[in-house]
This record gives sequence, C-alpha cells and structure tokens, in this order.
Amino acid sequence: MTTGQLIAQLKQKFDYQTAADLYEQIGDNDFFKRMFRLGPTVFNTKKLKDWLNTLEEKAAVMSTATPITAPAVASPRIEQYRNAPDEVKAVIGARQAAYREKDFLFSQLEYYKTDLERKEAGKKIKELCDKIDQAWAALKYWEVNKKLPEAKIEKDPEHDISDPVDLHKRLVALRANISRDRKIAEAADTPEAWAKVHKWERKLKIVTDKLNPIPPQ
Repeated sequence: MTTGQLIAQLKQKFDYQTAADLYEQIGDNDFFKRMFRLGPTVFNTKKLKDWLNTLEEKAAVMSTATPITAPAVASPRIEQYRNAPDEVKAVIGARQAAYREKDFLFSQLEYYKTDLERKEAGKKIKELCDKIDQAWAALKYWEVNKKLPEAKIEKDPEHDISDPVDLHKRLVALRANISRDRKIAEAADTPEAWAKVHKWERKLKIVTDKLNPIPPQ
C-alpha cells in the first residue's frame, strides 16, 4: 500500500494509531510527533485529521499541475514492520499495550477518591508515556542498526530503603498500585498488564519482608 492509498483509507475510516504512525514517518514537526505518541486525545485526533486533510488538498493541487515524474514514496511504518523479527513485533505490541493502559488510566482519573490515588495514577501515566517513548526510540534504533538496543537491567529501589517510615509509605503506595493495576489487568487481560501486577507484588514482598523479618531459627 502506498502512502497515498493509506491516506485515502484513513479519510474513509480513521484509525488513530495508523495515522500517528504515518505522521511519525513523514511528518515534519517533532513536537507533534511526541504529542501524538501520548494517545488519542481530542486535540491529537483533531490535529491528525487536519493534517490528513492538508495532505489530501496538496495531492489535489499536484494532480492539476503539469505532470512530472513522481519520486518513489516510502511505504508507511506499518508496512516496514510486516516482516520484522518477533522481538521487534513484541516491542510494537508492548507499545500498543502501554497506549491502552494509559488511556484507561486517563478515563479513570475522575473516579479516584483520594489525592494519593490520583497522585499514583499520575505517576503511572508518566511511566507509561516514558515506556512509549522508549519503544519508539528502540524501533528507530532497529531501523538503523537492524537490532534492538541492549535492555537495561531494572533494579528494585526497595532494596535500598531502610527507614521504617519510608518503608511504610512505600507499602501503602505499592498496595494502591496493585489494586489499580489489577483492575486494569482484569479489563485488558493481556500478559503485559498482568506483568505489571506481578512486578508490584514482587516489590511489595521486598518491603513486607523488611518490615516483618523472619526471625532466625
């Protein structure tokens, strides 16, 4: 499918992620690229649709101009990754899952009853946005190097907490994370969503073991 055909398809049936991928490839504004990665907000959706209208108008003007030899048009990103290795497709899947989880959290913000719940949800949304950016960076790295960047080993910061007050605060936050992410996992039912729950549960065990150490036999 050519870029022109994809634009026509998006005009008939708009798909946010496909349009955002297309802008990532041929758009010229880095600010909007980053904004579109944050997901289908009302503002982002309108901007993408306006951009598609602009492309269509430019194509109409060109069709009435003196015919020239058209340069080859690169296929959109969705075509580039059709034959990508499984590990690259896994990055794409994780990015899409992060988009869905972020959108769900946004939709639930107004229902949180406490400042702590809203604060933790905001932190989670930021983490997901960072994850989305990291996925985009990894995919761009693969395009150039034909391999993914080496994964960084995540260290649980809970190992470095020793103050009982700080441990108790972390305990409360982790329980809130588990409660929130379990609801998300039950709704999404994806391996990525359940992996989040298991990660918080692992961290919670580290904290509870420190607060309630097993006495020596």
